[in-house]
Amino acid sequence: MDLEGAEIEPDWKKVERDMIKVGLKNGLSDGRDSNFQKSFDTGYKDGFRNGYELGKLQFQRTQLNRPVSAQTTELLQNTSTGMCVACTSEKDNEDVADVRRKQNALFGANIEKINRDFNKDNLD
Repeated sequence: MDLEGAEIEPDWKKVERDMIKVGLKNGLSDGRDSNFQKSFDTGYKDGFRNGYELGKLQFQRTQLNRPVSAQTTELLQNTSTGMCVACTSEKDNEDVADVRRKQNALFGANIEKINRDFNKDNLD
């Protein structure tokens, strides 16, 4: 009986090690997926909000015949190059939080410029 126990023990240790490896791999995979989902959800929310705001401004410019500067026209027509930090960034490994912060700052500054341009006629 002692011999059988000696043979089973190494097999059990191997199974135990394999299970730990599988558990670690699954944990890493689940953590990565969870992090990607959170980043996607945040980016989607930001993108939807920004796209909605741009859509309203584009409507005002085209349907309400709002006279605007060439700079505002350029910003509204070329949003991917004029308002997208990730589109123009040369750093592939930049931290997502930094890109998001820069994107929100750039978008906010450009929206302020556009709103000032739209409202300049109302101030005159």
